[in-house]
Amino acid sequence: VGSRFDIYRALRARTDAVDPSPRHVIYHIDLVIETDDVARAAARAAALAETSGGFVASESTEGTESATLTLRVPSAQHTTVVNELEELGEIEERSRNAEDVTSEVVDVEARVASQRRSIARIRELLDRASDLSDVVRIESELADREANLDSLLSRQEELASLTTLATVTVTFY
Repeated sequence: VGSRFDIYRALRARTDAVDPSPRHVIYHIDLVIETDDVARAAARAAALAETSGGFVASESTEGTESATLTLRVPSAQHTTVVNELEELGEIEERSRNAEDVTSEVVDVEARVASQRRSIARIRELLDRASDLSDVVRIESELADREANLDSLLSRQEELASLTTLATVTVTFY
C-alpha cells in the first residue's frame, strides 16, 4: 500500500500524460486596406474565402470607392487568409481578437448530457404514471426540460459555428 504522496504522484503522472483537450476559440479580424483597384481586391478576397472552404457572409460597396466584406473562413486557416488579404494593398488598420470559449463549450456539452439523462428519467416516470393529474404534471415538466434542451443545443450549435469559422471583416478603399 502506497502513501498518499505515492498515490498523488501516480495520479499526477497519469494526468500529465493525457493530452489537453483542444481549445475552442472565436477569432475576429478587422482589416482596412488601401488598394489601387477596389473591385479586383474585393473579388480576390471573396475568392480567398471560398477557396479556403469559407464564404462571403456580407458585402457592401460604394461604387468603385470602397468595399467592405465580411468573410467566414475556417479558423484553422484564418492566418493564411489574412496574410493573403494583407498582400492586396497597403494595410491602414488591423485588429485581431481571440476569445477562448472552451469552458463554455465544455459546460454546454455537460448540460446537454445532463438534460438528456433528465428527460429520459422523466419519460420513465411518465410511462409509469397512472393518475391523470400525475400525467399532466409530468408532461409539463417534460416539456420544460425539452425546451431547455433545445435552447442548449442551439447554443452548442452557435458555439460550434463561431469556433469553426473565423470572422474576417475587410474594407478596401
